[in-house]
Amino acid sequence: MSASSAAPRRAFPLLPLGLAAVGFAVSLALLFYAWNLRRVTGDYGRAELPRLGEVPDFGATAETGATVRRADLGGKVFIADFIFTTCAGICPGMTAKMKSLSERLRDEPRIRFVSFTVDPDHDTPEVLRRYALEHGADPARWSFLRIEKAGLRRLAREGFRLGVEDGAAGAAEPILHSTRFVLVDTAGVIRGYYDSDEPGAMTALAADARRLAGESASRR
Repeated sequence: MSASSAAPRRAFPLLPLGLAAVGFAVSLALLFYAWNLRRVTGDYGRAELPRLGEVPDFGATAETGATVRRADLGGKVFIADFIFTTCAGICPGMTAKMKSLSERLRDEPRIRFVSFTVDPDHDTPEVLRRYALEHGADPARWSFLRIEKAGLRRLAREGFRLGVEDGAAGAAEPILHSTRFVLVDTAGVIRGYYDSDEPGAMTALAADARRLAGESASRR
């Protein structure tokens, strides 16, 4: 038997190993794709939104000068964020996205929008009123709320479970705060967090808010 005729028989035992390697590579590629898709879109489309804690009662002053408590939002689903009017970093983008959400959900009267200022020393009701006007906020649906500093930080950390800290001296951002939006149901229970920088998060937030509003309507 020649060397050339024996060579194919020696190569055949390696064929299963080669196929296994290809299969493993394909499996890894599929797993990576699935992980990346979940990372981009989040864990959306669940049978039921989780219950992540209850927002405690609070007393705040709105941009209109009116006092607003959590009970005043009772019966409404609301979307909340934390910003401040002189923020030159993440806040303008967050406010723009909140405005986009309000427009996307303008046909759903059971949904409200709430922006808490993390800089109550500067953001008086009058300052918040000007900010709301500049951004085209509908005062019937979108409130800008001010709470004294200690109470605001306690509400953010213990109620909404979001961080708020003073920035370093001389830092570009004097106040550090979360970029997350919070979805709260009609009973004041947190049902989801949505990072405003995450692709697909705002679409999911709008869908989940509409879903909660529909569920509350069906119970009546």
